[in-house]
Amino acid sequence: MNAINTKVTPTKRKQVALFSSDPNFKRDVATRLDALAIYDVRVSETSDFLKGPPADTRPGIVILDLGNGELLGRPGIVEARALWASVPLIAVSDELSSEQTRVLVRMNASDWLHKPLDGKELLNAVTFHDTGNQGTKSRIITFIGASGGAGATTLALS
Repeated sequence: MNAINTKVTPTKRKQVALFSSDPNFKRDVATRLDALAIYDVRVSETSDFLKGPPADTRPGIVILDLGNGELLGRPGIVEARALWASVPLIAVSDELSSEQTRVLVRMNASDWLHKPLDGKELLNAVTFHDTGNQGTKSRIITFIGASGGAGATTLALS
């Protein structure tokens, strides 16, 4: 006779490490991801990214708030990324200079989102990089610098 197993096992929440020095950004991202009930967001200061992954847990995704890109000029940023090598990195920033963009490419970021952050873009990026073998792939194909009048920017094509 087959009995129905009524035991409910909780879904294991996926770990997301969020590094930011902006309290509003931290609150916004953590609120959006926690609302999905499948992500457990661990919030840390931006400078903690340079220390490497915590010993007690290994997140499945890293979201790094670069602010206006000042972190990209700090020594050891590319080496710090190497400590997280197998973890997809979603970088979020304001406009970046050409040199800052090159550093971001050297960091092998899996995705780049522009501030102000669109909630739908954030969820798309997190779910894309949370899907098994897609996680180590980068959606950034190339950067194209646009020059000219007002609103000139750098585009990340994916």
